Amino acid sequence: MGLAGSLVKGAAGLAAAGSLFLAAVEYADQGKAARAAETIRLIDRWEETTSGVLTAYRSLGQRLTLALAERTPALDGTRPPEELAALLVADVLQQEGAADEFERIVYFFTRLELCIEATLCDEHTAAIFFSDTVDTFMKNFRSAVLERRRSDPHFGSEIRKLQIRLNRSAAGQDAFDPDRPLP
Repeated sequence: MGLAGSLVKGAAGLAAAGSLFLAAVEYADQGKAARAAETIRLIDRWEETTSGVLTAYRSLGQRLTLALAERTPALDGTRPPEELAALLVADVLQQEGAADEFERIVYFFTRLELCIEATLCDEHTAAIFFSDTVDTFMKNFRSAVLERRRSDPHFGSEIRKLQIRLNRSAAGQDAFDPDRPLP
């Protein structure tokens, strides 16, 4: 076969390896684009008036703000702030429609976490759009999530994982590790 034949085979092998590499890169890019597109679909769902998730989020925030404004002068300072916040949230969730709004938001964030975990959604895109929103929701309604865990031990666990995941991604940290503390 000789030197020329060996060079041709070597060049053909390199070309094939290069083609495989380019195909793998293109496949990975297509996967990332598909994940980003699915995340954008969920963002659109969040913002749709028909799904009512963003509307529910805003409504709960307004309810909490009003309840806090109404009760602030009556707070006597004898209870710990966490206990007062939990009582306030419990009162808000007793208002007509508030529990449904809370459930709609929990369902949406659970769905987002499962989408990211299954690598159907893009974590970085979700972090850019939702990290502050998830943090605010958990800061304000953590007591309600924990209260529900008394009857359903797994309630809200996906939201907590989502919160950790999005904070890490927003901070530019690597892979999700639920045991590693937040930054």
